[in-house]
Amino acid sequence: DVIGDWSSDVCSSDLGKLVERQEQKYEMRFHLYMARFLPAKDENGLCDPYIVIKYYGQTLKSSVKQATCNPSWYETIVADVVVPEPLELAPPITVLVYDQDSFSGDDLIGRFYLPLTQAMLAGGNTPPTPEWSKLMYETPGDVSGEVLATLTMVPAGKKDSLAPANLKPADRKSTRLNSSHQLHL
Repeated sequence: DVIGDWSSDVCSSDLGKLVERQEQKYEMRFHLYMARFLPAKDENGLCDPYIVIKYYGQTLKSSVKQATCNPSWYETIVADVVVPEPLELAPPITVLVYDQDSFSGDDLIGRFYLPLTQAMLAGGNTPPTPEWSKLMYETPGDVSGEVLATLTMVPAGKKDSLAPANLKPADRKSTRLNSSHQLHL
């Protein structure tokens, strides 16, 4: 005895149908401001940090900041990328913090992940408000340090008309906590 006739439902449904993936071209702008409380990796009690950004087969690198556990970059790292659609298929952006070593291999300090959001794809000229991201080595909380950064994805057709913003404060007063135009640290 067959209970119910499900064969007609299965044949007419979309179960098992492959989702057609499409890709859109963007200019990724990773706005890197600073890091704080990075663990010391060198004999002098400091580190020489730099950032590596990995996304969808691309690897990008920031400049190296010498002898500091609290570096300031104020850099925008730019690359042409593709973003799969629907957005749920897009991998997160992997951000790795390394300590540069002259005589041995560079040391991984920690990492964090930025999942792509619809807001990041809006692609305005002004970067979104940066947020602190806590580093992890293997599991959350297993290493100290955080990075202040944000991300913008500018549609390929608009990248020439929207130049990357200058991230550097106009003067030293603009990073003070009591300034009216403050960067929340």
